[in-house]
Amino acid sequence: MRICKPFPEKSLSTILLLVLSAIVINTHGQNKSEQPKMTPEKVIHFTQHRFPIKSRLWNLSEKPEWDEKEKQWSMVLHIYKHSNWGHCRHTNGCTIVKKIQIVIDDNRKKMISKERSKTKFHNYE
Repeated sequence: MRICKPFPEKSLSTILLLVLSAIVINTHGQNKSEQPKMTPEKVIHFTQHRFPIKSRLWNLSEKPEWDEKEKQWSMVLHIYKHSNWGHCRHTNGCTIVKKIQIVIDDNRKKMISKERSKTKFHNYE
């Protein structure tokens, strides 16, 4: 007749080690929401410094938006002009809207992209 022996101490310590490591990995893997390093005011100042903007002409339509997933700031600048050139002289002139979309990386504090677009709206009256 065989007598069953309890778990040897080595295997019990191995099981405890695996359980504890699984607990530590699960709690360490949870991300807390991090606050951005730059404030919206600093983003505006950074944009004006790196990308010369005449503040009286360019309009900041909204505050810079924080994308928590990408850890990036994005903002849109607009300028509105009136024109009577080309086909615009046959209508009641045109409104030209220039738009710049800027994306800034919060960790590196660098501008990632600048996209410019220009749209012409005819003023038919």
